Amino acid sequence: MPILDETRDKALRLIDYLVAIARLRSKIIRDVRDYERVLWMHEIPREPKYCFTQAWGANQEYDQDIWIEIKKYAEPIPDQVPEICEQWVNSATLYKTDDFPELYKSINIQIREQNPDWNPESSEQEQFIVVTKILQLTDYPEVSTAWEDFLYKKWIPWTELHKRWQSVQKVYTKLFNIHQDIQKLGEEYELILGIGFLTWRTPSGQSVRRHMISAKANLHFEARLGKFTITPSADGAQLAPELDMLTIEEQPLRAEQAAKDGLISSDDNTWDRSSIDSVLSTLSNLLGNSGEGEYYANNLTPSQGTAQAKPIVDYAPALILRKRSAQGLESTLKKISEEIETADKIPPEFLSLCEEKGARQATEEHEKNNHIYNETDPIIYFPKPSNEQQRQIIQKLQSTTGVLVQGPPGTGKSHTIANLICHLLATGQRILVTAKTPRALQVLHKQLPQKVRPLCINLLGSSVAEQRSLEASVTGILSEHDRWDDKNADESIRQLNKEIKELKSEKAEINHRVRSIRESETFQQSIIDGNYSGTAAKIALRLKRESDEFNWFQDKIKYDLDVPYSSGDLTKLRNGIVSITPEIEAELMLEVPTIDNDLPPADILGNLMSQYFDAKTRYSKVESFLNSQIGRTIENIDLNTIHRIIDSLSKLNVAVEKVHKRPMPWIKEAVHDMLIEKITPWKELFRALTSDLEGIKECAQKIDKQSLNVPEGLNRRQLLTDAKNLKQHFDKGGKIGWGPFKPKIVRDLNYLIREVKIDACPCDSSNTLEMLIENLTIRQTIDHAWKLWEGKSARKAGPLFLQVAELEELHKVFKNVIAIFDLLRIAKESISVVQGLIESEWHNAAAVADLLETCNAVIVNNDFRKISKELHQHVKKIETFANRPNAHAIAKKALPIIKNWNAEGYKKYLLEIANLNKRLAHAKWVKNTMDELSKFAPILVAELSAEPTNQGWEVRLKQFEDAWAWARANSWLRDFLNKEDLPSLERRLKQIDNSIQTKLEELSAICAWKFCFSRMGNHQRQHLIGWQRENKGTKGKGKYVHTHRRNAQAHFKECRDAVPAWIMPLHRVYETVAPSPGTFDVIIVDEASQCGPEALPLTYLAKRLLVVGDEHQISPEAVGVERSQIHRLMEEKLSDFEHADSFDIENSLFAHGKLRFNNRIVLREHFRCMPEIIRFSNDLCYHATPLIPLRQFSSQRLEPLKRVHVTNGYREGSESRVINRPEAEVLVEAVVQCCNDEHYDGKTMGVIILQGDAQAALIENMLLEQLGAEEMEQRRLICGDPYSFQGDERHIIFLSMVAAPNERIGAFTKPTDQRRFNVAASRAQDQMWLFHSVTLNDLSKDCLRRRLLEYFLNPTSIITKALGTEAEELRRLAQTVNRQIEKPPAPYDSWFEVDVALHIASKGYRVIPQYPVLENKRIDLVIEDVKGQQLAVECDGDHWHGAEQYEKDMERQRMLERCGWNFHRIRECAYYANPNETMDALWQELYRHGIHSISETPVKNTSIGTKESNDDSPKKFQEIREAQFSYQGGDDRKQTAQPAESSKTLTLDNIQEALALKRAQLSQLIVETLKTRPNYSCVKDALTGLVLKQLGVISRGIPREAFNRKVNQTLNLLKSESIVEIYKSKNVRVRLIKLDNYLF
Repeated sequence: MPILDETRDKALRLIDYLVAIARLRSKIIRDVRDYERVLWMHEIPREPKYCFTQAWGANQEYDQDIWIEIKKYAEPIPDQVPEICEQWVNSATLYKTDDFPELYKSINIQIREQNPDWNPESSEQEQFIVVTKILQLTDYPEVSTAWEDFLYKKWIPWTELHKRWQSVQKVYTKLFNIHQDIQKLGEEYELILGIGFLTWRTPSGQSVRRHMISAKANLHFEARLGKFTITPSADGAQLAPELDMLTIEEQPLRAEQAAKDGLISSDDNTWDRSSIDSVLSTLSNLLGNSGEGEYYANNLTPSQGTAQAKPIVDYAPALILRKRSAQGLESTLKKISEEIETADKIPPEFLSLCEEKGARQATEEHEKNNHIYNETDPIIYFPKPSNEQQRQIIQKLQSTTGVLVQGPPGTGKSHTIANLICHLLATGQRILVTAKTPRALQVLHKQLPQKVRPLCINLLGSSVAEQRSLEASVTGILSEHDRWDDKNADESIRQLNKEIKELKSEKAEINHRVRSIRESETFQQSIIDGNYSGTAAKIALRLKRESDEFNWFQDKIKYDLDVPYSSGDLTKLRNGIVSITPEIEAELMLEVPTIDNDLPPADILGNLMSQYFDAKTRYSKVESFLNSQIGRTIENIDLNTIHRIIDSLSKLNVAVEKVHKRPMPWIKEAVHDMLIEKITPWKELFRALTSDLEGIKECAQKIDKQSLNVPEGLNRRQLLTDAKNLKQHFDKGGKIGWGPFKPKIVRDLNYLIREVKIDACPCDSSNTLEMLIENLTIRQTIDHAWKLWEGKSARKAGPLFLQVAELEELHKVFKNVIAIFDLLRIAKESISVVQGLIESEWHNAAAVADLLETCNAVIVNNDFRKISKELHQHVKKIETFANRPNAHAIAKKALPIIKNWNAEGYKKYLLEIANLNKRLAHAKWVKNTMDELSKFAPILVAELSAEPTNQGWEVRLKQFEDAWAWARANSWLRDFLNKEDLPSLERRLKQIDNSIQTKLEELSAICAWKFCFSRMGNHQRQHLIGWQRENKGTKGKGKYVHTHRRNAQAHFKECRDAVPAWIMPLHRVYETVAPSPGTFDVIIVDEASQCGPEALPLTYLAKRLLVVGDEHQISPEAVGVERSQIHRLMEEKLSDFEHADSFDIENSLFAHGKLRFNNRIVLREHFRCMPEIIRFSNDLCYHATPLIPLRQFSSQRLEPLKRVHVTNGYREGSESRVINRPEAEVLVEAVVQCCNDEHYDGKTMGVIILQGDAQAALIENMLLEQLGAEEMEQRRLICGDPYSFQGDERHIIFLSMVAAPNERIGAFTKPTDQRRFNVAASRAQDQMWLFHSVTLNDLSKDCLRRRLLEYFLNPTSIITKALGTEAEELRRLAQTVNRQIEKPPAPYDSWFEVDVALHIASKGYRVIPQYPVLENKRIDLVIEDVKGQQLAVECDGDHWHGAEQYEKDMERQRMLERCGWNFHRIRECAYYANPNETMDALWQELYRHGIHSISETPVKNTSIGTKESNDDSPKKFQEIREAQFSYQGGDDRKQTAQPAESSKTLTLDNIQEALALKRAQLSQLIVETLKTRPNYSCVKDALTGLVLKQLGVISRGIPREAFNRKVNQTLNLLKSESIVEIYKSKNVRVRLIKLDNYLF
């Protein structure tokens, strides 16, 4: 939509207004003394080892970029006074370097002597007395001589060194003050190097004392090395002339431009004297009349005289800390104005500022074309945990161009912005994150995942840090570009999306399972055939009620186990137990024979008797064979051998008889030959016949069908040979030929072709010859076979195939004959194993038959023996059983019956046995039933066996089946509670969440890089490489360093668009970014409540604006600006603006967002402070939407709130210069004490002054003196007002109220005061101290001081809302009311919660019901101990609020767990099933987290921190704590506390006096100190501190180290005199071993 002239005019007037107020806030400084801090180069002492400045000239050891370097100079330690002089020295003058120290003219000494009046038998007199003697110096000339020698050889050289140290230390301290101010004052101030100091009284009468050239500087402090370095700023020195201290009329025409042109030749080299001197000389001449100005190029010191009409310019460089000018802002506004004058469109949000009616339409059109959130695939690329409010920001940014986020203190704004940056980068957005000061942005870059950090450049003021950030980004982008593969990236994105989807699917499934577990609590159940029904909790309650009726049944029965016995069975069992008499019990103990096992059945024994008689008969028939020689020979061999002989002989006989049955004459001869082993001829004949008959049967049939014509008399054998030769000729391809050309072989065998025919065909081819050959071969084979049978069997006439059949029959019989030999061999082998057995004549059939019969007789004999043996075994078994010691008497009746062969009697005996076993079986049934039942119900069986006659069993056993069902229902309840491993599922959910976060981090990084490279062209890549190359050149020492820097800056301007995200304070935006509409897709403004009208140009640069701030924190203030001028400008420029008042100089960007963005999102989850600390701010500013403290902590935390009342405090000064010196001293003492306390190791600290500015400077100087710059830097310890800390935090904060009752105390009641107190009270993470010199009576009831002091005096805690005194009433209600009718008392949601709360309280734990967390959400119960540790307890009852509410509850729990909360869930059915067992898990959880009940809470340590010492020696800890008391001040500060009672005889003013102590005095001090210790001993390391405590002196640093050495030297002397011993225990200790014999 085209811009209307009216709109353009409003926009230009708005810009004019912003320019005007920017200038109003820029105060013109004409005198350098009005700047905050100034360090002149001439003040830097020429100590090359410790100091350097380029003002002295170039030095090859230092880079050109090192303008100033100051190193820590250790304070020189004075030499020890000669021992002879120690007691004569006036220690007060010893360390004063402005005059010689003095010796006393006389001294008093105390000597311990034997008491002459001492009587060993009387206890009234002391054995030793102390005698005082006066010594005169004149009596000891050797003392004066030694003293003079000491002064000239030791003391005077030391004073010279000490003065040099002081000169360096002065500069070192000034630089530290500048460093501290930079941290406090933020980016509204800048550090510059001023060159060319102008001293001039202008024609208008103004006195000007200022530098005319400035260079941007950066200060870097390396605390570890104790070194300050001043270098150019990250963007270079940017040398520029400064003539703003002169009016336009006083500035010579074109002087500024001439100076700029002259400085170009310097190549931005601050120390290019030729260019600088030329410019300064030119300016001095232009300023004076007729060129009378003078320039003194060699003057490092500025002119000190009064400004004269003649301009004087001295080179006189100085380091200056001053308020930053608005040139960058004015330049940006000027460029925006120029663009608007010619532009067709204006960004929507800037239009909205101009109150243009079409702004909304433009915004909607803008939103359609810019998307940062895909609604069809709503993935939010947050790599860090997030909550609903953070996700809403992305959704809001999608639907509007401006979003307002209220972020109260400690609500995770940096964490949120880091998430937003990742998402915006992943969706291809260009981002700017800015704030008024860099404090709020310093931690942001570290919050970003490592993989996307190169895409985000961090420009936060420190040239070193900025340079590193630029280098890391450029290197990272180029390295990633070299590795980048678009296809791989797309595949990774696809794969990660798939994995995230799968993880979310698994999460949904597990959530469903967890939800089902929770939901199952509410299902109506029906179990045990419907005997039990209702919810699990209802069933649990019924089981609990029935426990009185069925608790006699103590056994745990499986749910799926039906009752195995009826009540009748149990009654029968009980009766059986009663009926078993002692006799039956005794018989049960005896062994009764059983049929089959111990006694053979009657039929078996009868059969055995029959078999015995039968075997005996057969034996008598064959007994004669057994008595033969053969019988005797084979009688004792094993039966297997006998059976093998019988088998082989039988087979041989059968084979011989079978063959003899064939009517062939040759058989008899052949069989005989086989039996006499004449086998060879027959075997050869058999082999030949077998060979001939192989395969000729089919061929014979074929040949019979052929006709063969062969001339008579032709030799057929020769014919066969010729046929084979002729066929071979044809097979080789030969022909018959004709006439004379026939081959020789054809001619020779021509007869065969002419005369021989087969099947009427001549043999003139290979085929016919092959037929001939086959025919002749078969005929010859058959002829050969018959020839073999000549003399044995006649040839049969007839066809060939019949002859072959006859031959095969003969062969078959022949084969059977040959087999006889094999059988003979087997038979011979079978008897060969029998020693002494003579081999039979095998052709003698009778002999063989006798051998066979004899073998059979042996078998019969063996059977008879076997039956006899078996019968004997039965008898023996019965006899053995009967002879057992515990055998029943009936066992002995069997033997007589069997021996009499009385089968019928044996049957009757077995019947008697059966009757006995039946009687015992009943008794055994009782026993077995008890055993069986004991498998399921051992307790029941034990009790029933113990008292079976108890009449109570009659009732119980009638209820047995109901009791069994009750026990089954209990098992069902246990299974129900344990059917899912809920803890494992919840742990898996956490794993999934972590995996999703990890993959989202990886996915967002890949997407971000993909968008980055899709926009980066070759031009930008080349300039990135160029920047990288030129940047290396800036690190050298050559003369081209500045050229390289200029080239690098040129390259960077061309490639800066390649970096999609920037983090920089507001002033750097205007200095760095060329303004144009929509320069950034999204601008995020943090701490927007600090940003005034100077932030409004951001609406022109941004397509979307995210404003993050808090209206309850410090807002812009119109300091030094006349409000009337502002109002006049509003009337002039903004008269037609409906909301012109919103552009007031004190109105913040956050206020603009609140007015113009109708979509505020409030962050309420507080992560920074201990709950007790943030509660004050909650009550002060956020009572409508209270912050929810989520920080968790251990029992070892520090006490959150500490208050110190300074009773002697008084106020000095007025307005902003007011101080309270005593309050400052006590505060500093506490800070030093904390720094020496191990509980505060690694803790950062800050001091916030609640009134004025001077108190901060006072405390800072005192801390610098007592702690040193290095310690302060390591602890990030600065002193300032609340503004100095907005957007920042520290572990420990010390508040100084300053006000005192000696002066009028004005009430702090204004909104600005409220915002200051809110900021001050919300900076401390772990502990906040309040130092005050007033009481409540001194303060107005409406004063914020009073409110803060009241809070420290009585920090109300939510614990007061716990059970407390109402516990007994709650217990009474829980036990007496009808729960079906009455509801539980507030704030409880259910009676179940009441029961659990009472149970927890009964163990001595403090319980907070319905603990508020998050928005409108509460935790059922929170257990909190006196140290503030908490455990959340959720009571899962049987009331179901639905799946949606359940999901919200679980999401809340997971979010709180990420914040450090620990949860424990209690299921209602589990609790009512077994309260004690269920609560055991809670007690273990409390123990694991170190949460104590009131009765077991450990006693607090009395040191500053409440943490208990980790040292294994409590005595050592106490000694060192006492020793530290003397280790808390400056080097020579008098301790305010009284020393120990035993050391009141000697007190000193400072550490120098302690160092001057004589060895004898120090020895006495050590001994007296040890006398005060338990067992006269202490830790050796603590001794120095304990001695200093005795003296009333506090010290640290080098003087203390010197005193420590002196104590150790004296200690070694005492050890050599056997007065003390040094020994090793858990630590090295020293002990006094001689108490009474030591004279001082």
